[in-house]
Amino acid sequence: MNDLLNRLTGLLEAVEGVSAATAACVSHHDRDIVVGIVQGEPELDEMELRDHVLTELDGVDTPLGIWSVPDLRQLGEPVDAGQLLTAIDQEWCVPFEKPDGPVEQSLAALWCRVLGLRRVGARDDFLDLGGDSISATRILVSLEEDFHVALDVRQFMEASSIRDLARTVVEEGGQEPTVRPEPAGG
Repeated sequence: MNDLLNRLTGLLEAVEGVSAATAACVSHHDRDIVVGIVQGEPELDEMELRDHVLTELDGVDTPLGIWSVPDLRQLGEPVDAGQLLTAIDQEWCVPFEKPDGPVEQSLAALWCRVLGLRRVGARDDFLDLGGDSISATRILVSLEEDFHVALDVRQFMEASSIRDLARTVVEEGGQEPTVRPEPAGG
């Protein structure tokens, strides 16, 4: 685990706009979560940073999140576990969790296609990923075509993560997704 934390810290420190970084691991609901903590320019995008380090750390199975703070020194040395748990519980840091099962995996692929992303985690929030009303409409149309379930905008926005949306699709009687070929070049 120390090797992973050191590699993550090094990757984050190398990112333009990051003035300081560290990494820590905390146990949350009986599972380890790795958190990369950065201090830097206000426009740092935590989701982009998370995607960058996940690409570089290909194959890491531990949930991993990024938390941007104004002053890293305020967290203490070593980082206070209670503050990390609060950051996760308050969703200041959303760890990447791989979508689980065919419904979550198909929904994640759909969101990636519509939002132009490389990966979407099971707990990632639609709006935090850059979703808007046009992309929501495209996803709702695809839900009818792929899962044979009609959701309204309210239902979609209340289930704003892949995990919650998968639960809603199943509750509403959605069927196993049909496979749609990827568009050429997509």
